[in-house]
Amino acid sequence: MPVRAGYRRRLRAPTAALKGAVAAGLLVVACSNASPPPTSPPGTTRPAPSPAPTSTAAARGVLLGRFEVTCHTGKGVTASGRPSSREVVSVDPQVVALGTRLVIEGVGPRVAADTGRSIRGQRLDIWEPSAAACKRFGRRQLRVWQTR
Repeated sequence: MPVRAGYRRRLRAPTAALKGAVAAGLLVVACSNASPPPTSPPGTTRPAPSPAPTSTAAARGVLLGRFEVTCHTGKGVTASGRPSSREVVSVDPQVVALGTRLVIEGVGPRVAADTGRSIRGQRLDIWEPSAAACKRFGRRQLRVWQTR
C-alpha cells in the first residue's frame, strides 16, 4: 500500500476509564507515605522520641555537681561591679567562671558575679537581705546546673 505524503495516523482519545485509573494511581502515589513510622511489637507501647528535654534537670542545663551553699548579708559591690542582690552568687572563679548563669536546686537562677576569700572549690555563697534569712538558710549541699 502506498504511503501518502502528509498522512498522519490519529490516535484515539483515552477513554474515561483510563483517565480515571491514571488519576486514581497518581492520587494514591501522592498521598502515600514513603517511609511509614516504625511500629512497636504488639503488646508494647513506647512514647515517641522528642527532641525537647523531658526532665526538669535536663532543661536546667549541664549539671556541675553538688556544692556547699552558704549565705551572707550586707550591702556591697561584687567583684564584677554589680551591687549585692539575690540575683548574684559568689563562686571560686577557678571552678565557675564569673558571668556564668547557674541554677541552684531549691534556690533558683543566679549569676556568678562575686568571689570571696573563703569561697574555694565546690562552694557557693548566696546573698539574702537579712541575717534571719541567712540563719534560716544555713549551710546546704545542693545540686548546681550551668544554663546554656
